[in-house]
Amino acid sequence: MLKLKKVDKDLGKIILNDLQFLTQAQKEAIHAKLNVRFNGRGNQGFRILGIIYAWQGYAGGFFPGIDRQSIGYDGRNGRIYHGCKGVIKIDKYNNGDIITIDAYLPPISFFETGINTSNIRPLITFTVNDVEQDVYVSKIPQSFRFCVSRYYERSSVDILELSVQPADKAPIVDEKLALPW
Repeated sequence: MLKLKKVDKDLGKIILNDLQFLTQAQKEAIHAKLNVRFNGRGNQGFRILGIIYAWQGYAGGFFPGIDRQSIGYDGRNGRIYHGCKGVIKIDKYNNGDIITIDAYLPPISFFETGINTSNIRPLITFTVNDVEQDVYVSKIPQSFRFCVSRYYERSSVDILELSVQPADKAPIVDEKLALPW
C-alpha cells in the first residue's frame, strides 16, 4: 500500500539554509511537489531550490546544484545548476514569486528491472508563477530530498505546499528540452 505524506498548509518560514524532505519510489508511481515563496529585502540573490540524492549530505554543504549529486534552480540568474555548472538558463524568479518543483517517479520496479508498468518517467519540472518552464530534468534518482537554500540576513522561504501523492498521469514534456541527470 502506498504511504502518503501530504502537507497542504503553510508550513511557515524556513530560517535555516535547507529543507530536506525524503521522497522515494514506491510500489506505485508518485508525484511529489514542493511549492515555495522566497522573501527578503529588495532583490537579494541566492534563492535556489532543487533536489539532492537522499544519501547525500546537504548538497555539498552549500546549495543544490553545486555537485553531481544534486540539481538546483537559481532565481537570480535563471540557471539550472548541476555539478556547479549553469547548464541551462530558464526564467529568473524574485522574492515574492511562487516557484514549484514537480517530481514524478515510476514504480520502484522500474529502478530495479528497467521495466516501467506506468506511463510515468523519473523527472522533475519547474514552474514560476504558474508558468511551466520549457525544460525538464530526466533520469532523477529513485530516492531524493527536496532542498531549498537562501542566504542573506532577513531572508526566508515560505513552504506553501509539500506533498507526495499517487501519480495518475504523466506530465507532457514532448516539446520541452530534456536535461539528463
